[in-house]
Amino acid sequence: MDASVIEALRSVIQEELQPVKKDLGTVKSELGTVKSELVSVKEDVGTLKDEVGSVKDDVGSIHSRLTQIQAQLDRMEANQNDDVMALLQHIDGKLTNFRNETQANFKTLSRRITAIESDLSETMVEVDALKRERKQPQV
Repeated sequence: MDASVIEALRSVIQEELQPVKKDLGTVKSELGTVKSELVSVKEDVGTLKDEVGSVKDDVGSIHSRLTQIQAQLDRMEANQNDDVMALLQHIDGKLTNFRNETQANFKTLSRRITAIESDLSETMVEVDALKRERKQPQV
């Protein structure tokens, strides 16, 4: 191969490599920026780890307090359940008494109605007899 051809090839290759070299320079510059930002991110992550540890402690404290509150609520609920059961038993007794009194009153009322019906039937028989007497000619 001729030296002029080699030189021409070298010149073409160098021209073609110029944009690649330029892009490579840009990539190196951006990589430097990324590295410096990465250092900042590492510092932020370290700070976040410290803060997360503090938050974990706070959550543990809150959990402990919530457990105590839950235990208090459970005791209150048990006491209220006892009170409600006593009230329900009292109401049940009152309802039983009311039911018994109502049944007795209905029995009494039923006897009275039966007596009134009987009296009414007898009265109707007498009224019918009187009507028949009036209709018969008097002798």
